[in-house]
Amino acid sequence: MKTREIAQTSLVDDSGAPVRLEETWRDRPVALVLLRHFGCSFCREHAAELQTDVGRIREAGGDIVAIGMGTPAHAADFRRSSGIEFQLLVAPDASVHRAAGLTGGDWMKVLGPRAWPSIVRATRKGYRAKRTGADMSQLGGTFVIDTDGAVLWEHRARHSGDNSSSDDILAALRALTPEGAG
Repeated sequence: MKTREIAQTSLVDDSGAPVRLEETWRDRPVALVLLRHFGCSFCREHAAELQTDVGRIREAGGDIVAIGMGTPAHAADFRRSSGIEFQLLVAPDASVHRAAGLTGGDWMKVLGPRAWPSIVRATRKGYRAKRTGADMSQLGGTFVIDTDGAVLWEHRARHSGDNSSSDDILAALRALTPEGAG
């Protein structure tokens, strides 16, 4: 991903307030998490897992900013249901995902055999999908971006349930410090 492709993009947060993407990484590195859509059960699971580790990520000098497709109302519901406290932005369509180089999946990538273990895991944890009208075939990804806009690490989903781990995000952030620890 080339951050200059998305830096000037203006989105809104879950309250409807405008946010330009480059502002999210201006003061500290961020894990920019592009969720598939706000109704995605895997995205709800991923956000809840990131919330568990947000303290460790902030101690390592970074933060989390998530972007999902939908409306501010969808994002507000997503925040309530997943209990996240980090910044949540709304993309009205897949244009930010596509500008970041993320692809849409065919139905085999969305619901095929490679996604089945993730479907079972998320369902057992109580995460259910909701219809939002967003592009359900869009795949997600995570990019750790430094304050100068450099991409330090990236994870591009290979199927709908393929999410990044907090440990990988932490490793990228820790690599920024001279001591390798945050």
